[in-house]
Amino acid sequence: MDVPAWIADYVGLPFKAHGRERNGVDCWGLVRLVLAERFRLALPSYAGGYAGVEDAEDIGRLTGARRGLGARCHAATSGPATWFSCAS
Repeated sequence: MDVPAWIADYVGLPFKAHGRERNGVDCWGLVRLVLAERFRLALPSYAGGYAGVEDAEDIGRLTGARRGLGARCHAATSGPATWFSCAS
């Protein structure tokens, strides 16, 4: 599988709890940053608290609404964990 070259732009970003900027990101911050910069998709920050199972449907709806991107995004939950995936 070929990895897009633009991924290198995100390797090495420092970790910061609840971080949403290039100077520090957490897991959701990284996902949010990539989708904003690469796909012009604005997602909720959740900087005050992490997204949970109850947010999965809304996030899936927000990401799936961007038909013009040619990307399909999906949110799935299993117990307390939520996974997000996008494919073009």
